[in-house]
Amino acid sequence: MVARKRRSVSIVDVARVAGVSHQTVSRVLNNPKRVRAKTLSAVQEAIRITGYRRNENARMLRSLSPETIGILVPPTNETGPVNVMWAVEQAAAEGRYMLRTAILNDRTEESCLKALNQLLSFGVAAVIIVAEQTWQEPLARMTSDLPLVSVGASMPGTQDVSYIDMDQQLGVRMIMQHMAEQGCRRIDFLNGPDGWYSSRDRLSGWAGFSYQGAFLNGRLYKGDWSAESGYRAGIQMAQDVPDALIAANDEMAIGAMRALMEQGLRVPQDVKISGYDDLHIDSYLTPSLTSIHQDFDLLAHQALQVTAELIDNPDMKATCSLIKPKLIVRESSTQIR
Repeated sequence: MVARKRRSVSIVDVARVAGVSHQTVSRVLNNPKRVRAKTLSAVQEAIRITGYRRNENARMLRSLSPETIGILVPPTNETGPVNVMWAVEQAAAEGRYMLRTAILNDRTEESCLKALNQLLSFGVAAVIIVAEQTWQEPLARMTSDLPLVSVGASMPGTQDVSYIDMDQQLGVRMIMQHMAEQGCRRIDFLNGPDGWYSSRDRLSGWAGFSYQGAFLNGRLYKGDWSAESGYRAGIQMAQDVPDALIAANDEMAIGAMRALMEQGLRVPQDVKISGYDDLHIDSYLTPSLTSIHQDFDLLAHQALQVTAELIDNPDMKATCSLIKPKLIVRESSTQIR
């Protein structure tokens, strides 16, 4: 009778005994200094129990490859998330990291979990989340103990996720201050859909400045980021015209401006308008559109820097960083004499 050959112990077996992911076991084996002391101890004990022996040839081959970072991308063509994704891709290409991208099929937890597991299967050292909606980070944290950096989110719903974003509230306050200097007293706001970080923060900027500056009669409209939703809001607004309108993105501002002008109103003489995002087309509109410029390249480089620091220092606490945007004043909001 021929004895059956015993199956070799894998890092999956070690992970099962230690109660961690196989990616965590890999980090312990390749760079234990990047692992928390408690986790390191649990994995080392599991290695002792299972009798695991690593393949040194495979380890040597892996060490020649650059470290891999995962990037989780929402299913959208909206300006902010798309620009963040491409800027991170470009910044990573300039540095020492490779990127693995996973795009959600839809905005459901099932799709998010599938994309996260796909990234984890590649053995990524950290995950960058291109933030869109507020439920993503808590779900990602429950799924993985890897370093997580959320780009485009301010104050995500879980504490041990680092975040970096443009200061969305400050951007709206800058527009509000500009409109006040133009003599506007009633400033309406056209917001994006509920559940988005950018909608929440830009609305907070408008509401906070309105309260502090005693602009308490401004009306709130709801859109969905599209020019069509801005156009519909503009038709309603023509029946109750404010001094100024701030739209939470440029596409909605363009739609609202078209509707107001079709109703016989003049921009900026009768109503002043600003968008947010500083699309390339803004300079070529009639009138050209005032907006907020966001430096996505700087955002991406800082996100990768934070990610690298978290990979190299596993005990480092989550960080938060907000970058100041820039107000670009154009014809749609300036006083014509």
